[in-house]
Amino acid sequence: MRYIIDAIISGTKEVASFPMEDVQYVRDLGLLTQNSYKIANPIYQEVIPRALIKPMQDRVAQTMPEYLDTSGLLCMDKLLTAFTQFFRENSGVWLKGFAYHESAPHLLLMAFLQRLINGRGTVSREYALDSLRVDLFVTWKTKRFVLELKVIRDKKTEEEGLEQLTRHMDKSDAEGHLILFDRDPNKTWEKKIFHKKKSWHSKIIYVWGM
Repeated sequence: MRYIIDAIISGTKEVASFPMEDVQYVRDLGLLTQNSYKIANPIYQEVIPRALIKPMQDRVAQTMPEYLDTSGLLCMDKLLTAFTQFFRENSGVWLKGFAYHESAPHLLLMAFLQRLINGRGTVSREYALDSLRVDLFVTWKTKRFVLELKVIRDKKTEEEGLEQLTRHMDKSDAEGHLILFDRDPNKTWEKKIFHKKKSWHSKIIYVWGM
C-alpha cells in the first residue's frame, strides 16, 4: 500500500510494476478508484498527505510576513525562493530514511506551504498516477496560484509539465509555477537549482529547478 501511494504522489511511471493483488487490496480498502490509479475521494486526497507531512510541517518555522507584498498579498516568487534554499539545506537530513522515498520532495513542499498558509489561505491538492503529475492550488485573498510538481525523468519532463500547467492555468485563471525536482545524486546543487520565466502558449510560467 505504501509503495502505491508513494508512486501516486510522486507521479512515477512504474504502473506495470505493481502486483495486481496489491492494487486490488488498496482498492478494497477504499483508497483508490476502481478504474484508475486515483485517490478515491476528496476527503482522502486531503487526509493522506496531511498525515504524511505532519512531522515535517511541525518543524517549519512560521515566517509568513516575509512572503507578503505591501498590500498583504502572497508573493509566490519569494516563497518558492525561500523553499528552494530550505530544500537545499534540509532535504538530505529530513528525507533520509523517510519511507515514502519517491514522493518525499513533493511532501516536503506540501508541508512547507501548509505550515505557512494554513488558516490564512488554502492549499488543495490533486494527484493521480495515470496523469503523472501532482498539482497544488493555493489561494490567498484575491491571489490564485497553481503549482505543478514533477520529478525529472527525461528531457521531456519540463515540456510535459508546461503543457499540463498551461491547461490548468487556462481553467483556473491562476498564476502558474512548475517545480522540477532533480533526484540525480551525481549532480551538484548548483546544477540542479535554477529559476526562469517562460512564455508557453501565451501564458507566463515560472519554472523552478531544485
